[in-house]
Amino acid sequence: MVGVLLSLVHTRFLQRQTLQWAHETAQAAFWLKENDHSNVQHPTHPIQETWPQELISSEIPTPNPGEVVVLVDSAGLNPVDHLIARFGILVTEFPTVMGSDGAGIITAVSPEVTALKVGDRVFFQAFIGRARTSSFQQELKLAAPWTADAVEKNQGKTFLFGVDLLLLVIWLAALAGVKVIVTASPQYHDLLKSIGATHTIDYKAPNVVDQIRALTDGKLTHAFTTAGPGTQATFDSLSTTEESHLVIINPADIQGAESFPNRHVTFGSGSSQDYGLSAALWGFVSQALKDGKIIPQATRVIGGLDKIVAAQEDQIAGKVSSVKLIAKPVLSHLA
Repeated sequence: MVGVLLSLVHTRFLQRQTLQWAHETAQAAFWLKENDHSNVQHPTHPIQETWPQELISSEIPTPNPGEVVVLVDSAGLNPVDHLIARFGILVTEFPTVMGSDGAGIITAVSPEVTALKVGDRVFFQAFIGRARTSSFQQELKLAAPWTADAVEKNQGKTFLFGVDLLLLVIWLAALAGVKVIVTASPQYHDLLKSIGATHTIDYKAPNVVDQIRALTDGKLTHAFTTAGPGTQATFDSLSTTEESHLVIINPADIQGAESFPNRHVTFGSGSSQDYGLSAALWGFVSQALKDGKIIPQATRVIGGLDKIVAAQEDQIAGKVSSVKLIAKPVLSHLA
């Protein structure tokens, strides 16, 4: 079993034409190739000069026991994708397929799977760098699903989010009943408050740490950040005495960590060890989407898999903000 989770989708988003791919024997996949490590040290190098990516032909997978095959209609781009492509981090085996966010339709199931069937529309979180389970390809295979008392348990707790508009995390925290403080650009403050942020702070403010400490009486114990530049300020805002936790998803050089043994920094990523917890969470997310308690982020479709590199260059140049870039693998055709 791989550490990948599926949730049923309750809204119609798939193009009917995608069903034709279920009977093909080969598919298009967007591969990240290995390259000389000496080329990956400079962040301004074009992606294709560091870790080249290319569209290739790949066999359509068949499900092992406990697995399903998903035809990928939509594959989301994340900043970590171009960080891997530029610096060769996190992934150890090459060549491989990138992409972790996806949604699609099930085209095959193993006999052991009873909760899902062919034709079900699903969304999922895959592991980056696993050729058969990552989302930058037309078909992949995956392992086949927050609790009701979470709001009561979390009353009175405060969470700090230093995010580059990671909206789903804020939705979930607010729905869990916690007080949410978000550091972000002022242009997004109204949006963030509309989805549950209790307080918003300009992440570039010179006194951002003082503002956070004032709002939390210096007792902040939980924080999450996706943005490297804001990681230090987030760490500095944590309680100096109480057991505190900071979750990061990008590697960061935190100064002074050795002086505060009560502050624990965790590099966050999903894993098969957390399968039970994650299954319950994604079940909650699926129902919350159906009930309208969570509204998906705005998206922009870039086209097929062959458009990924250009889209990544836009992300690097800071041309993408508050919108999710979506590749459509079904629109990709091999020459």
